[in-house]
Formats: sequence, C-alpha cells, structure tokens
Amino acid sequence: MNDDTLAVTVRRATPADAAAAADVWLRSFDAALPTVVRPRSDDEVRAYIRDVVVPLRETWVAETTGPREQEGVEASSPESRKPSETTDPESRKPAETTDPESRKPAETTGPGSREGAETTVAGKREVVGDKEIAGAGEIVGIMVLDGDLLSQLYLAPDRRGQGIGDRFVALAKERSPQGLQLWTFQVNKPAHRFYERHGFVAVEHTDGRGNEEREPDVRYVWRP
Repeated sequence: MNDDTLAVTVRRATPADAAAAADVWLRSFDAALPTVVRPRSDDEVRAYIRDVVVPLRETWVAETTGPREQEGVEASSPESRKPSETTDPESRKPAETTDPESRKPAETTGPGSREGAETTVAGKREVVGDKEIAGAGEIVGIMVLDGDLLSQLYLAPDRRGQGIGDRFVALAKERSPQGLQLWTFQVNKPAHRFYERHGFVAVEHTDGRGNEEREPDVRYVWRP
C-alpha cells in the first residue's frame, strides 16, 4: 500500500511522539524556508519540542493509520480541551504550513471512525485484522495551539497537498471558535495563500525583531 493511500488520523500528541514530531518540524522548516536561518540547532529544537511543546502546549499530530476509511480525528478528554495557560517567547514563532494546492478540508469524524478494526502499531507498520500495512504509524504533521494562537503548523514535505493542513486548520477553528491568530514569515508566500484561503486576514507586518530568526513576519487573524 502506498503512503498516499493510507488514512491519516489527527490526535493529541503524547511524549512518545516528541522525537518524530521534531523530525517533521525540522524537515518541513528546511524544505519550506531555505533562506531563513534557524537560531537553534537540531538538538535544541528536539529538546524544545520534547520538554516544552508536547507537555505544555495543546499539541496535535497527524499520524498515518490504515486504509482511508479509518481517517478521522480522535476525540480528546475534557481536560485536554482547556487552552494552555503557559506562554513563552516562542509563542511568536511563525506557523508554517502546507502549499496552496491542498485539497478542500476533509470532514472529520469522531472516535467511532476507528471502530471495526483492531490495530497495533510497531514502528512504521500497522496490523489491521490479519494484514500488516507498511508505512502506518508514521507522524506526518504537527500543530500547536496556545489559547487563540495557532503557534505552529508543520507537515512532512512529502505529505503536502493531501488536505492534512486543511484538517489541522479546521480543528484549530473548532478548538478556538471565537477566533485565531498566527504569525508567519513574509517570505513564505505559499503559507499566506493557504491561510487566506481559510479566511485569515493579514493585520500586521513587522521587521522581524520580535522573533528569534529576526526575519520579517506577518500576523494573520481569523474571526468567525
């Protein structure tokens, strides 16, 4: 089964996802923003995602599962719906995303979408019934929310254009129905088009002195 035929489930991140989520972050940043100099080393990014992003933020991951009929969003506990009460300087870090060729937002389903298939994940292979599926159990996207701030949105480069970014944004709107804001770099024109397609409006441009990269950025806002 090819990777593009696998379903993708969006769920809350766990500590066990930190390393894979950091890999996605690093690969996505380098692919989408080749001219932006990262102020942190790979190891520092991994440590930050492990020690801050996953445990202290509302962090979601997209994970390949089985055939596409299993695709959905896993429900979270009532406690997990509370916005993070912590903030730090990284809250202004731009949220980077998929290209504008993403498909239209997918309709999400509840936890019942996984019923009828007993699954176990081992590495990047998943057993569905008596069949082993190569490529399943792989983290291919990460989204981080901090109250009404869509702090980060990164996809594996080879998973862009498959509607995962659309699903993340739809979920973010569900989690913060009163509105959202985010920062992205001015050089990231595909991200601008992506967010504008989802109803975000640019409201502020800066010279970048407020972010770690010292890269000119733009703040986008969505209101229902």
